Amino acid sequence: MASEILLATSVLNCLEEAKKSGATSVSIETFTNKLFNYPREECAFIMQSFAAKWAGSADTGNIKTIRIINSKEKHIQMFKQFLGAIYKNDEG
Repeated sequence: MASEILLATSVLNCLEEAKKSGATSVSIETFTNKLFNYPREECAFIMQSFAAKWAGSADTGNIKTIRIINSKEKHIQMFKQFLGAIYKNDEG
């Protein structure tokens, strides 16, 4: 539970700092599971779920786009899978 709180707080801080700066978009690199001692899949789900919840319920300022980024193809595919579960659409 403490690791989940640290992860969510890190995402929140990134989003809030971007909002304060007046940014219209923000990119957050995925955190390593070693940092928060969480399985990578759980990190992906928590980061995306929390960012989506923040975007839907908070004052987002000028932010119109939130990107969760990673340079490894296998991690990108995992995040796409979770996004598909969060937002069901034609692009999947």
